[in-house]
Amino acid sequence: MAGQIKHTLGAFGTNKSSYTIENDRFINTIAFKKHEGNPIDHSEFIEFSQDIYDKIIEYSLRDNSLVELMAIERTEDHIRIVSRYYPDYIPLTIIGENCIYDQDTFDIRSGKHDLYMRDVYRMVTLYNRIVDEYQQFIEETGLYISDMNANNILMNDSFTKFKIVDIASIKTHTKRIEVDPVGVLLTGKFRWSHYPQSLRVFDPVIFKFIPNHAQLIHIIDKEIAPRLI
Repeated sequence: MAGQIKHTLGAFGTNKSSYTIENDRFINTIAFKKHEGNPIDHSEFIEFSQDIYDKIIEYSLRDNSLVELMAIERTEDHIRIVSRYYPDYIPLTIIGENCIYDQDTFDIRSGKHDLYMRDVYRMVTLYNRIVDEYQQFIEETGLYISDMNANNILMNDSFTKFKIVDIASIKTHTKRIEVDPVGVLLTGKFRWSHYPQSLRVFDPVIFKFIPNHAQLIHIIDKEIAPRLI
């Protein structure tokens, strides 16, 4: 089932970047300016050399689960990441920043997410598959994707294949990093200390997409251990 691009509960872009779709290309444009209050900083990615960009692009064209990249283009005031657009892949978790789907698509995928995550074995298996892909990227490039959250993991309709996105959060891997299973399977927003009382105001979308989030967080914390990569 392909997701229809429409403005629904969120906006097509964030305060850090904007997105456009041109045929089979998904274009993420990031301005060269800092945005206060964002937990994920794109500044290191912006300063990478063209050799690093070429390494990332080359890796994405191999047999792996990184989104396929066509170009990383720099201008005087912004950078454009051009990747393949997958119309049949939808974020594992839809949050305010990526809620670009019609209501039917949103409701159907919310139901699929809930059904899938109720099976602990499947949940653990998916988590390990995703973290293995992050690990492989580190081992082959010396880089890591710092925003390891479910909203940056595109899933196909049957939950059998996925693509990892948010290339702009790539940093140099200098020390082992702890991967939070709640972030990978739900969203790291549930961990943000300033959110417990205000999350529904800032992002009501994730509560509609994962209405049983409290139960799932409890199961994940009990059954799945964080991994170091």
